[in-house]
Amino acid sequence: MKEKEIIMKYIVYITKNLVNNKRYIGVHKTENPEIFDGYLGNSVWANYPSTYNNPKYPFQLAVKKYGPSKFIRSVIKVFNDPNLAYKLEAELVTEEIVKSKEYYNVSLGGKYPHFIPKVIYQYSINGKYLKEWSCDDAAKFYSVAKESFSSSIRNKQKLAGFYWSYNKIDQLNMKEYSNPNIPRTVY
Repeated sequence: MKEKEIIMKYIVYITKNLVNNKRYIGVHKTENPEIFDGYLGNSVWANYPSTYNNPKYPFQLAVKKYGPSKFIRSVIKVFNDPNLAYKLEAELVTEEIVKSKEYYNVSLGGKYPHFIPKVIYQYSINGKYLKEWSCDDAAKFYSVAKESFSSSIRNKQKLAGFYWSYNKIDQLNMKEYSNPNIPRTVY
C-alpha cells in the first residue's frame, strides 16, 4: 500500500495577547490548519519554552513575560501556495503596522523564511552528537516545521528537546547555547 503524501498548507494568522490586545501577524506552514499545532508566531511554540526563554524580539519577550496561555492564534486565510500566503502577509504587515504600538511585528511582511537546511545534526541537551538527519525527516519525526531548525540553529536554542547544528562535531560548546539545565550566574 502506497503511503499517502501529506500536502502542507500555509496559513496567514494573527496571534493576540489576551492581556494587552497587542497582535502579531505571520505565515506558518502546517499539515492541518484546522488543528492548533502550538505555533504562536515569530519562531515561538507554546509547548517549547526554549523558543521564548531567551527572547530576541518583542513578541518572544511578551510570550516569556505573560506565558503562552495568554495568547491565542487565529487563522486569517489558508493557502496551498506559499507565494500567495506571503503576498497576503505583505499586504497586511505594512510599515504602519511595524511602527504601531498595537503590533509586535518588527519587519515588513512578505519575506520568505530563513534558509532551510538539507542536512542537520542532532545533539543531546549536554551537547553530545547523536545523529545526522535530513531536515525533512527530522521535521516529520518531531512534528515541527522545517523552518524551525534554521531558527533553532541560528539562536542556539533547543528544538524538540535537542540542539541542532549544520556542522557535525563530537561535542558542542555549551557555553554558546541556551540551556536551562546548566546553572548560570544571574546579575
